[in-house]
Amino acid sequence: MEITHFLGILFLLMCLQVVGTHMQVKRYKAAVRRLHALGAVGIGSQRKMFGAGEIVLLAVKSDGSIQAAERMRGMTIWARFKPVPELVGDTIQKVGARIEALPVKEQKKHKALLDAVEALMRRFEEEALKKE
Repeated sequence: MEITHFLGILFLLMCLQVVGTHMQVKRYKAAVRRLHALGAVGIGSQRKMFGAGEIVLLAVKSDGSIQAAERMRGMTIWARFKPVPELVGDTIQKVGARIEALPVKEQKKHKALLDAVEALMRRFEEEALKKE
């Protein structure tokens, strides 16, 4: 194979990666907008060196009750956000306490969810301090 063919294929693959990344960012932004309409949004992520990563989005009312939850798992551009109905109706305080009660090894499996919960709890604490 000539070097020009190799470079041409490499360029084409890079273009496909740019298009795929653009599509994934559009899906992410649409999911955040969708959940933001329901309440404050907490975002958590778990990146792995090898294997599928995870992003968790939570929409929460000011009382801490979860209105909607979505999770995206995967390592390709084909990964989509999917609802997590078992979290809806619960509170971020209860979810956080359940995760923190798990053994450390199990907690690591729920890092994205715990990050989203902690981000929301920090936000609500900061808002409460501003009101005082």
